[in-house]
Amino acid sequence: MKSKIKTNKVLQAGMGYTIGNYLLKGINLITLPIFARLMNKTDYGLFNIYMSYEGIFVILIGVTLHSSLKSARYEFKNEYRKYVSSIEIVPMIMLAVALLIVNLFSGSVTQVTGLNLLTLDLLMIHSYCSALLQFYNADLSIDYKYTSFLKIAFFNTIANVLISLILMTTVLSSKRYAARIAGCVVPLVLICIYILFKLFSSEKPKYNKTFWKFGVKYSLPIVPHGLSQIVLSQFDRIMINNMVGVAEAGIYSFAFNINTIIQILVNSLDTVYGPWYYEKADKKEFKQIKEVSTIYMYAMWCVIVAVMLVAPEVVLILGGKEYYESRIVVLPLLACTFFTFLYLLPSTTEYYLKKTWNIAFATSCIAVLNIILNYFFIKQFGYIAGAYTTLFCYICYFLFHYLMAKKLIGFQQFDTKIIAILAVLLFAVLAVCYVLLDLLVVRWTLMILFVSVNVLLLLKLYKTGKLKGLVGEKNNE
Repeated sequence: MKSKIKTNKVLQAGMGYTIGNYLLKGINLITLPIFARLMNKTDYGLFNIYMSYEGIFVILIGVTLHSSLKSARYEFKNEYRKYVSSIEIVPMIMLAVALLIVNLFSGSVTQVTGLNLLTLDLLMIHSYCSALLQFYNADLSIDYKYTSFLKIAFFNTIANVLISLILMTTVLSSKRYAARIAGCVVPLVLICIYILFKLFSSEKPKYNKTFWKFGVKYSLPIVPHGLSQIVLSQFDRIMINNMVGVAEAGIYSFAFNINTIIQILVNSLDTVYGPWYYEKADKKEFKQIKEVSTIYMYAMWCVIVAVMLVAPEVVLILGGKEYYESRIVVLPLLACTFFTFLYLLPSTTEYYLKKTWNIAFATSCIAVLNIILNYFFIKQFGYIAGAYTTLFCYICYFLFHYLMAKKLIGFQQFDTKIIAILAVLLFAVLAVCYVLLDLLVVRWTLMILFVSVNVLLLLKLYKTGKLKGLVGEKNNE
């Protein structure tokens, strides 16, 4: 088995991107035990509000052009490298426009966001760098080139932590949220200088009407989709900040960052699943897609259930007693992540068929629903309501994409019965975890038994060849 894993590029890439994303995107998670103790709830809340805005501007400045790369590879074939170089000019123009607007209308923008002009300028640069890194990662993932991504991730993690700690303990000790922001921005700027050199040294950037038209037409509908995703995933904390308080926003943000443990795994594996799905769909191998997706869903369900069983201890280890009350929010957010994962499966079909307007429409509708539900329920029940409104919205979101993918391709690619069973069992586990919230020994015993049984099951499936499609080996049928 070990030799098979070493020689398999798809499985290796999945592992590589998972590690890299935990280092890169999971930097807030990795450093949680450090910064949750160095920053009070207000500082922690302010930093996470800044990161929420960063998530918005990454989409606006980057125009989600990274999403066009898989399709562009099939569309332009031998001219793909030229496409990559040409299309990257667009985010540069967007950055220049963003900086111009922020500085011309600094008074109004400062009043709306609560950020000063220097922080706003850093926010625009940070957002561009994050968008470029996302673009570069998507480019690397097409050929499963994960080693370059890992190197970048290691550098970013080390530099991010060191710069933040140095600034927090010296010149910015009274504004530790600002030190944390600076620690995020500086390494990314250096990384992006390197990325631009790599991209433009292979092909000089040139305006190409065909490339730009394809990229913008494909990606533009995903901008409202991406913004709506921010509303679904991060706008809760902004509303909690305004309706309840910054300290409560800090507690909710902490719970959401715990949830990042699974979300990064989901996103990393989707980076590999996307190109794999394109290859299989192009060859009309839908039977294999159904078999693999079933195992994939079950494996992800197992991971989420295992983390739910030990969630209180994860909260205590990463945040200490100050954030311990967030354990009640972590559980529904973990359940929410399962439906986040599920929606990615049918939405890949929509990307493959270039039906990106469907994705934008669905996400926008669900985002509006989330805002409405948040407004009424957060006011009535407090910040914990944000987790349950988000969970409900993602269930609706998955159902829309599930039905839409079936309509577009003409048949159901995934096992509906298995999905229904896993969903019902997930809610049962959620209820059990609440009942056993303070019974550490019982929960850990259940978790160890659960993991042991399922690891043995997955190993058996691998030995019998059922996992061949998932890891990219040849099917013997």
